[in-house]
Amino acid sequence: MNPEDAAAYYNRGAAYAELKKHEQAIDDFNKVIELNPDDAEIHANRGLTYPKIGKYEESARDLKKAGILFFSSGRVEDSVKANSLCFKLQDKIENDDVVYCGLTLFLITLNADVIIELRKMKIQDETLRKIFELAVRKLRNRDISEELAEIEEKEKREEMRILLGLLKRF
Repeated sequence: MNPEDAAAYYNRGAAYAELKKHEQAIDDFNKVIELNPDDAEIHANRGLTYPKIGKYEESARDLKKAGILFFSSGRVEDSVKANSLCFKLQDKIENDDVVYCGLTLFLITLNADVIIELRKMKIQDETLRKIFELAVRKLRNRDISEELAEIEEKEKREEMRILLGLLKRF
């Protein structure tokens, strides 16, 4: 009845997902995101629905966004879950969203298996590649402070600034 009621769209979308009506679920999740673009839960739910219809790149994008939003709001455990689900998509696709999620996952959890998997992947984004290389160097107890400061000075994307902050704490 109320076209601005995000909760109604969310609930109907969740019901559609349960009924395996994934296209309809995504339509409702799209409306919730239109109304509440910074809602991590809905990005995660849409990200979990997309693979059911073979849309893995869209899934990675949404799970990455959910991971960023969860992390930014202090929900680190939920961020780890979203990034882990995104990184598992590496079996289906290989893109920078999956790499980003893997790097975030590694820098939060320090799980060595993640960095091993990341080494096998192609990284297209130059900043993402540099952050990965710095993480590997940091693992070898190398000083990365100068290179890190250079990247921080140039990089304006908030998502990369989050990674840089994690790398600093590592």
